[in-house]
This record gives sequence, structure tokens and C-alpha cells, in this order.
Amino acid sequence: MRPVRTPARRRLRIDSTLTDTLDTPLHAWLQRLGLDPDTTTSATPDLALLRTIHAAHIQQVPFENLDIHLGLPIVLTIEALQAKQVDARQGRGGFCYELNGLLAHHLRALGYTVTLLRCHFRHTADSFGPAFDHLALLVTLQPQEQWLLDVGSILHPLRLTPGDALQPDGGTYRLLHDAASDVWTLYERRHGEDAYIPQFRFDRSSWELPDYVPMCHEQATSPESHFTHGRMCTRATPTGRITLSEQRLIVTDNGVRQETAITSNAAFEAALWEHFGIDLRGADWQPPLAPPTP
Repeated sequence: MRPVRTPARRRLRIDSTLTDTLDTPLHAWLQRLGLDPDTTTSATPDLALLRTIHAAHIQQVPFENLDIHLGLPIVLTIEALQAKQVDARQGRGGFCYELNGLLAHHLRALGYTVTLLRCHFRHTADSFGPAFDHLALLVTLQPQEQWLLDVGSILHPLRLTPGDALQPDGGTYRLLHDAASDVWTLYERRHGEDAYIPQFRFDRSSWELPDYVPMCHEQATSPESHFTHGRMCTRATPTGRITLSEQRLIVTDNGVRQETAITSNAAFEAALWEHFGIDLRGADWQPPLAPPTP
């Protein structure tokens, strides 16, 4: 197999001398996304800026579960999330509670009206998990204009209206709405496939980050949680996606998929550094939990 070639990325190797001297946590976070802090904070909080932030986030800040496999707790405070994702000595990502939690905080600082959504993620083909097992965001731009955001699983903001929305890679999102209960369900049809697969459902009630702490702990520690079954780290690129798991590295570039076997912790750590800028070389990894027997 030919060596995997990483698609070009406008990726910032975080300079501690820079982030330590930025004016505010918001400025440092924007710098982490590769956005100019002065230009962004002076811009109108509109849809164009929201799309720019979302696109930068999914390419710069990975969706990952590494702390779970390092035996470290997931701390859902803004200070802890800022330190983990933005601090030059970590430059990490996180899973839905962490990424969308910090995103909501900084979007509010930029002037957006943001609701934290209590979601039920798909459990099986025809069932959903408990409340709070996923965190997504709703941004209200006008009284009748709301946008669904999730930098862990959605490629771009989705207008909250029943119907379909095309993905950049040719797939399709679909939102269905039960008016009687005000419950929305997001479906996804991937490029080249026929079926729409449910992703998660939610209503528009408003919550705050501490409400997610019990379920976050469950997701990070339970043998029934897929997050405890193995390490993973993924981010979008301008032309595809890079995903690292326990056994393989997958690089998709303009529809061309290449896989490389991961056969050791050293290989996993090297891929983390090369493709995500995360330095965990020589880490004390904990063995993954075995899924419960059906």
C-alpha cells in the first residue's frame, strides 16, 4: 500500500507564547480555530460568521475520547474545557459535551443566542438512548430562524425546518418534526447509500452544562458506552476526513479512501502527532472495557 498522504490543512501548531498573551479566553479560542480574533469579535453575529466558525472548528479541533483511555476524568467546566482544547500544552479536542459545551460558551460571548439541547442519540436501528446522552446546540438568529449545530457529527449548521439539506460530500441530512411534542429527529443518508439513518432526537427545551454531568460520567465509564471500547480521534479536512482508531488510520481525500494498519501504541501515538498535533507519546494507556455480553 502506498504511504498515506495527509490532505493539506490550515492547521495551527499552537505557540504557547502567543496563547498566553492573548487578551481573553475568547481570543485564544478563536486563535485555536485559526481565525483572526480581532476580525471575528468585531463581526456581526450572523449566519455567515456562524458557518465560518463551524467549518474552522470541525477541521481544527478533533472529536476524540482519549482521556477516557488515559484514566482521566471528563470535567465539564468552562475553565477545564478551555485548558484542554485551547491551552498550548494540550491542544486537544473532546467528545460532544466538551466540544459543543465550549462552543456554546464562546458563541454566546460573540453575541449569539444559544440553547444547549437535551438529545437522545440513536441506540439501535429503531431505538434511542436516554436523555442527555448527546449534546447539540440550537442557535437562534431571528425569532423564526434557528440553526442546529453539532461539531461532533454535523458538517455544517442546519436550518431547523423539516426537510433535506445536502452535505458537501454528496450525502443528505433530513430533519423531521413532530409538532404535537415539538420533538425533532435528525437523519443522515451518506453518499452512495440509499437509507436514511436516524442520528439523534431532541426538543427545544433549554439546559446548561452542569445538567449533562451525570450522563457524561456514564458515557465515559460504563462498559455499555462505545466510548469506553477503544480510542478514537477524528477531524474533517477541506477535502475529506482523517480518523484514527485502535486498529487503523483512515484518510479520505476527495472521495479516495486509504487505510493504514495501527499495530502498536507507538504507531497510534505517532499518528496522533502527525495528523492531529496531539503529543501523547509514552502515555500510560488504560485497557479498553469489553462490551457487555448480549
